[in-house]
Amino acid sequence: MAYSEQSPLLEERPQQSYQKQSTWNATRICILCYIGALLFDSAQILRTMPRTKLFESVICQKYYAPTDIPEDMCKVYPVQEELVTTQTWLKVGESVCALLVALPFGNIANTKGRSLVLTLAISGQILADLWILAICFFNQTLPLSLVYVSPLLRSIGGGEMVMSAIIHTLLVDVVTKENRAQAFFNMAVMTLIAELVAPAVGSMLVDWQGVYLPLLCSFPLQVGTMVIFGLLPDTRLPKNLEIENGCDPVEGRHLTEESDKGAFTNWVKSLKRSYSPFQTKAIWLVTVCYISTMLARDTIDFLVQYASKQFEWSLAKANYLISVKALVSMALYVLILPLLSKALVKKYSMSPPIIDLWIARGSSLFGVVGPILLGMASGPVVLVIALVLFAFSLGFPFSIQVYGTSLVEPVEVAPFYSALVVLRIAVTLLTSPLLAMAFKYGLNAGGAASGLIFDIAGGLFFIAAVGSFLLG
Repeated sequence: MAYSEQSPLLEERPQQSYQKQSTWNATRICILCYIGALLFDSAQILRTMPRTKLFESVICQKYYAPTDIPEDMCKVYPVQEELVTTQTWLKVGESVCALLVALPFGNIANTKGRSLVLTLAISGQILADLWILAICFFNQTLPLSLVYVSPLLRSIGGGEMVMSAIIHTLLVDVVTKENRAQAFFNMAVMTLIAELVAPAVGSMLVDWQGVYLPLLCSFPLQVGTMVIFGLLPDTRLPKNLEIENGCDPVEGRHLTEESDKGAFTNWVKSLKRSYSPFQTKAIWLVTVCYISTMLARDTIDFLVQYASKQFEWSLAKANYLISVKALVSMALYVLILPLLSKALVKKYSMSPPIIDLWIARGSSLFGVVGPILLGMASGPVVLVIALVLFAFSLGFPFSIQVYGTSLVEPVEVAPFYSALVVLRIAVTLLTSPLLAMAFKYGLNAGGAASGLIFDIAGGLFFIAAVGSFLLG
């Protein structure tokens, strides 16, 4: 929820329309956005491992017998294969629904209010998680395949993608251009804090009382998020100012007679604008680099299950690796990258876009070495070292995206970001089953092939590395 590439699904509003807002009002909105993001991300991350363990337990009981089975007996290939399949198709379903509802709910947010859609989106998340919990609790009578209904519930309000877009749009509405990068950075820090704390809390709760306690504890966090988002004021451009600026209240377009042709025509125009920046080879290179590294980052989703199977750890123990990654990422964002940027400016007098490009290039090298070493790790120490190296690469997508914005006109920044979001979802939709197949093949083959999924991540970062060195 913290990545700035998701913000432009909603139209960026003219900055001068908010100059009359008080500094306190803008600060209050930012603080509410940060707290809401922290609570939401904490809820999502808190339930990730317990939900995986719950799925594993249900599948394991079906595989053996309807009795309590030790977790180590659930690491056999048939159980792990079905676990990967279940989680992959859930992800695919969520991606499909996100593609279908993103633009409609984005338009609703522009016309009816951001807070309304945010509240609907949180409600959808709660309903989806309650549905999954109920199906697993009554697994003796209900088939696990019914969890595939949850993406439909999760799409209420647009899902996580629209939520993130709205939150970032709220920040764009009230924050000056000079402070916008800092506001997006603060959002990223909220996610890192959640990744640092929530996995450890989830693991401790699972070890203490089993999977259901952390799953239930996430609901109060979601309700708290709904309350926080409900407190957000309306930051949309007032209608009288829209008319004064010659803008349509839905799309921000200049008013013309064609604006009444219908929603479909407006949607087609919006889609065309989203791809208008892609007129140069450099932008296409940036896009390939960005998408390939986002896919490589998605392999982190398999880390807990991989470590649990490879080193015969419990899922709760393996889940602490996520906190390790978050700790390294926080050091990267808060200390290393800012200090590196200042050093490059001071010593080489580099411009900000060139600094972003060189940071991306350096990050890509860690992205090649880290995942490959992760897939070859023969013990916990090597695994942690490899994970640290992998984490050093996670600044690549942000850096290359910011560099990409320097290649387009200011009016094309929002369409460029929108196109990246849609392309990312579409590619994720197509590649998620392929990554799952690679992971399952590695689990079944064992030995050197067990880390195949991370070798693929290294290959994707190699593509990004080549692309980044072709830029500039």
